[in-house]
Parts: sequence; structure tokens; C-alpha cells
Amino acid sequence: MRAPGAVGILAPMTTSGARLLSGLLLLLLASCAGLGARPEPPSLVLTDLRLSGATLFAQHYVLDFQLQNPNAFDLALEGMACELLLNGQRFATGVTNRAVTIPAYGTAAMQVEATSTIIGLFRQLTELERNQAQSFRYQLRGHVALRGHGRLPFDYAGEVSLVPAQL
Repeated sequence: MRAPGAVGILAPMTTSGARLLSGLLLLLLASCAGLGARPEPPSLVLTDLRLSGATLFAQHYVLDFQLQNPNAFDLALEGMACELLLNGQRFATGVTNRAVTIPAYGTAAMQVEATSTIIGLFRQLTELERNQAQSFRYQLRGHVALRGHGRLPFDYAGEVSLVPAQL
């Protein structure tokens, strides 16, 4: 026997049944949306660090980066936030909202304005003097903001020799 108002073999859906079906459809769509490959973060190479100004308590720098895109598609960046650590200590932080597009398997340049404090600078100079360091370790970490796709973290480290190279 059919329920009143039923068409064919299906009966009209109750309000709670419609909500349950809608919720399941939304869950299915959300899980399918997450199946797309997340882009790999670009590789960053710090190509220059210039002092652009100084006050009694802060120093301002321009950091130049070369970004390399390891993906088979363009990466449209809306900006970057980063911090530079020297010998494990935070030295400077910086941000930029300059948009840049890195072509697929290509490179692009980006500048970041960064600031350090007199305390951080003094700490680094004291550490170099006390240890008579021949080199210093650096770490660059932060994230790039992708246009419409969230952000990608990065974390790169290296060492710079303070001893002139012998030719």
C-alpha cells in the first residue's frame, strides 16, 4: 500500500530524512574536494640581505629570494611571512603582500621587508665574538600564501663561512 501523495514506489521524504541525505551529500562533496593534489611548496634561495635603514632600537632589511616551483602548474602567491634564525636564535621577521606567479617548473624573484631588534643584533654579535666563530648557521622558515588555496610552509637551513675562501 502506498502512502498518500507517494509517486511510483518512493514515498515522500520526511524533513529529518532530507536533512540526513543533504548532510551525506555535503560530506561526500567535501571529501571529493580534498582529493586534489596539494601543491608542493616552492624552494627558496636567499640571494641577498641588505640593510635598508636603522633606528636606535630596530634595523630594517630587504631580503631578496629566488623561488623555484617544483609543480607542473603555476603557483600564484599572494605574499609571504618568514623569520630568519641565526645560530638557533630568532634574528629577524618579515612579511610581504606583493603578489608573484611562479611558472610551472620555473623561477621568480620576491622581496621581503624584515626587521630585527637591537637586542637580537647585540646577541648575535656577542655570540660570534665569544665563540670566535668561523661560520654561522641560519634557518629560514615561514609560509607562502597561495591565491585561493591557503598557505604552504617552508623551512630551509644552511651554514655560511666567515673565513674567506682560498683561491
